[in-house]
Amino acid sequence: MITELEGELVGSGIDWVDLKLVGVTVRVFVPENTVDGRNLTNGLLRVYTVFVIKDDSPVLYGFKDSETRSVFDSLNKVGGIGPKLALSILSKFDYNSLTVAVESGDVDSLSQVPGVGKRTASRIMLELSGKLQLQSDSDLETAEVESLVQALTSLGYSNSEVFKVINSGNISSLPTVEEKIRACLEILSAGG
Repeated sequence: MITELEGELVGSGIDWVDLKLVGVTVRVFVPENTVDGRNLTNGLLRVYTVFVIKDDSPVLYGFKDSETRSVFDSLNKVGGIGPKLALSILSKFDYNSLTVAVESGDVDSLSQVPGVGKRTASRIMLELSGKLQLQSDSDLETAEVESLVQALTSLGYSNSEVFKVINSGNISSLPTVEEKIRACLEILSAGG
């Protein structure tokens, strides 16, 4: 089983990357948001992989972290979802955005992914509910992160905007959740 690869990024498309590994180039199918500064260093890309054999054809799927790889595996266990649809879902939703959508029962957001109808979105909610935990790069407690996400998304900010501000570290020293929300709102309204 191939669980992780690191190689020179020699090509990429919307949903794939080519990695050169000691003279061999491997194509890995990835969500659109996989190549970023966290896993690309000096032209080397690290991805956490899942090796799938479908219709006698081996395919590697890669993700920027092990949590996203785990969600991919979980999505593949949901009836009616195969690797390509799971990859599409993870192209639209990062780990935290998917967690918020699942835990809040946001069927409409999930059903905006091509190939995911309301019935499939409901099945995803049912299968994954309670199995995902919000991940934050900040020093905040999970309950605080959940409160911040709920408050700021209810005001119309996207999950990715909210997590960018939370993970920036600019609010972790504030004592109360209310002050953290106020600081997040200031940062978001300033365009940051």
